[in-house]
Amino acid sequence: MQVEAAPKSAMRGVIHYLLKQWPYLIRYLEYEQLEVSANRAEHNIKSFIMSRKNWLFINTNTPAGTQTSAVPQFH
Repeated sequence: MQVEAAPKSAMRGVIHYLLKQWPYLIRYLEYEQLEVSANRAEHNIKSFIMSRKNWLFINTNTPAGTQTSAVPQFH
């Protein structure tokens, strides 16, 4: 497919990105059970992201530190 856009334009970048992602988009559309939203995935990693700042000073070289980092922190 030939792209007609200025060499350094934003539109050219968008078109090239779309063309590179096209096979993945088509594959996604073939499966009706897939959700359009990423809410479920974001919800599943939320506890990790919310606790990440608390893990900065956990010493995972000790049994207590390893246990602390393995237990989910819910806020």
